[in-house]
Amino acid sequence: MEPNVRKRRILLGVREKILAVLLIISITALGITGFFALLSIQDMGTYAKQQSAELGERAVQDSSLALEQSAEESLLRLATTRPTSATGFLNRSSPRCAFFPGTQKGL
Repeated sequence: MEPNVRKRRILLGVREKILAVLLIISITALGITGFFALLSIQDMGTYAKQQSAELGERAVQDSSLALEQSAEESLLRLATTRPTSATGFLNRSSPRCAFFPGTQKGL
């Protein structure tokens, strides 16, 4: 280095120093707030994921139960209406059938 070259110093006035300190304080406060916000967001995401999974499981259980009840009601309704329909059909279509008592009149 040449002896004539001196290090340049940046001279800051009082106003610039106060502004720099306030800037550092505000950036630090924003950084800390952002860090805690990030942690809270991650916790909230985990909680939402757990609650969504539980809600899905409950929905599947409720749907399965409702489907079973509906199928049972439908089968019971079908079982009570079909025998009378089948008896009527057999009596009308073939009066000589020996499937049911009293249908052998024409034999």
